Amino acid sequence: MFTYAIANAFRRWGISILAIVGIGLGTMLMTVLMSLNAGIHTRLAGTSHLAGEIIVAPADAPLGGMLPGGSPLPLSDAQAIGTIPHVTAVAPRVVASIPNTSLPSAVSSGVTLIGVDIGDPNSPAVTPPGDLLEGRGVRQPREIVVGAQVNAMLRQMGQGDLHPGNVVKIYQLNTHMEEDLTVVGVFETHDALTDGVIYGDVQTARDLLGLDGDKVSSLDVEVDDANNASAVARAISDQLQGAQPAIQTSLPGRGLAELSGAMGLLDQFLLAGSMVAAIAGGMSVFIIMMMSVTERLREFGILKAAGWSNHNLIVAVLIESLTLSIFGADAGFALGALAVGLLRRLIGTDVVVITPLLIGEVAAFTLLVGCIGGIFPALRAARSRPIEMLRGGY
Repeated sequence: MFTYAIANAFRRWGISILAIVGIGLGTMLMTVLMSLNAGIHTRLAGTSHLAGEIIVAPADAPLGGMLPGGSPLPLSDAQAIGTIPHVTAVAPRVVASIPNTSLPSAVSSGVTLIGVDIGDPNSPAVTPPGDLLEGRGVRQPREIVVGAQVNAMLRQMGQGDLHPGNVVKIYQLNTHMEEDLTVVGVFETHDALTDGVIYGDVQTARDLLGLDGDKVSSLDVEVDDANNASAVARAISDQLQGAQPAIQTSLPGRGLAELSGAMGLLDQFLLAGSMVAAIAGGMSVFIIMMMSVTERLREFGILKAAGWSNHNLIVAVLIESLTLSIFGADAGFALGALAVGLLRRLIGTDVVVITPLLIGEVAAFTLLVGCIGGIFPALRAARSRPIEMLRGGY
């Protein structure tokens, strides 16, 4: 029975290919949509560490102090902020750029180097955020840890990745001398902004900018509870009102919350797209199987006259349907995975990812489509009456 069912699945190649193409296109679309959904959720989860963070930067700093530029802040601002209730830590940051002459970059301003206090064991240089893919954190000056997105950008430009032991040469504005920065680790948070920077010692970044030791680019303020972040940000603005240079505060967690709210709508859209793909794939299998069963009713009558039971016929037709679904789903998943790989190469990030959950969903989709697309044709075959079929009646 099993051999008979498999053979019949491909007895008419033209019809079989139509079913395989139908289920394949549905699976491919589902793979791309669901991998996009998984990638966005993964990135969103990677930004959860920003929920209780406030960035204090000069008012003229671009992107709230996340990029180089703007008037430097006096380090004394950190002491004033530290007295505000609910503030648990204030960390100085110096944001500089490693120019393209030292490290190739797709951005004209170069790769961002964020200098932090490596005396703090919780600083992102000493304990890199997310997952440490290679090496370790920074332990001494002139060491750096590199975000995974920096390596992705280098690969996109045809350059080699940075790994522990590699050296990046920079030019100090203070001493007018060349300096070696040694890569000691590579990290990944699945947040494109965080993964696109290099962390190092604060003094290293000052040397790169030619900044005095009592100046910083921005201050990273941590609060005891993310719910207090907005109130603390207002208190910081009040505390430093009239200070020179003027400051701005930004709440990365606020954008994270807004994005989380928008994700519900995006999930519904992607789910709807996947359902359309599932229905289209199921309909293609259903139509092909109905055509096949209708053409073979006389054959089914002969099989029943030879001793096949209704159960045998139902199982045989379902095996045919599942065989076509599996072949089509495998082809569709392969094409979907190829499309995901091309997207990652073009975008340079992992905003689309194939997860074990996605593979399980595709497998469940294949079985569901195969069963639903074959069950009615199988019942149609089982209801055939041998005498009528042999006489030529349907």
